[in-house]
Amino acid sequence: MQVGKWADLQICSFADLPILELTMKKVWPDVLIALLIFTLCLAVYDATLTPSLSYKSPDGNELATVCYTLGLAHSTGYPLYTWLGKLFTFLPIGDMAHRVNLMSAVLGAAGVALLYLILCLLGGDRYPAPSRLASAFGALLFGFSLTFWSQTGIAEVYAPNLFMVALTVWLLLRWAR
Repeated sequence: MQVGKWADLQICSFADLPILELTMKKVWPDVLIALLIFTLCLAVYDATLTPSLSYKSPDGNELATVCYTLGLAHSTGYPLYTWLGKLFTFLPIGDMAHRVNLMSAVLGAAGVALLYLILCLLGGDRYPAPSRLASAFGALLFGFSLTFWSQTGIAEVYAPNLFMVALTVWLLLRWAR
């Protein structure tokens, strides 16, 4: 007995679709490696994080204060940085400056992981293993370069800016595919 025109409808899951299955098999190794890169970078950045205000970074001290008070920093004011920093000040660890410094470490590590994903997308699918290895090496080389590493341990705008730019480039590359 047929109930209606929908009686013959078969329900399938997304995993049953072959194109999605192939895509997931290609994407998951990259996601796992990106998570490993993020974890490694965050562990190293956290170990070398400035615990509070620093005499070497007067701008960082100002930015940490601005994030806590939601004030205005010099010239442009960095509104997105200030709002993200304010969210990090709600974390129940360390003092306020340490929390804003931690934001630089977290977003810097996320930016390096996104850099790995960007390099994988640019590397192509013809030789995935060498492409992943070269992408991981390039991302880690950038993440542990002296200049970038020094900016992930203090309250500064450079590491969060890398994250925003890398996120934008990665989304554009994914959209173009």
